[in-house]
Amino acid sequence: MRTAARALVEIAQQDFGQSRKKWLLWWEAHRKTERAQWLLEGLSQPLARDPLRVVRGAAPHHGEYFGYHFDLPKREREEARERWQAWWYASGNGGPPDRR
Repeated sequence: MRTAARALVEIAQQDFGQSRKKWLLWWEAHRKTERAQWLLEGLSQPLARDPLRVVRGAAPHHGEYFGYHFDLPKREREEARERWQAWWYASGNGGPPDRR
């Protein structure tokens, strides 16, 4: 089970440990969302959930820098994540997530 949980963290850039219920809830909410959005949302993972900084450290890198660093204060990380996301969509790489 640990191997599967690690694989899910790598793929989804979220970390719900081995909680089947949390993973299923996340999947129901995100299964129609592009993976790029999962990665961008992974940048918002709280440090407490991410002591090894695995999730935020594996965020997408496309040769652009938007001031994001995993140990910035939450507000600054979120502002940088939003800049990254705006660039991603403006570059024609998909649209904002469908949050029905």
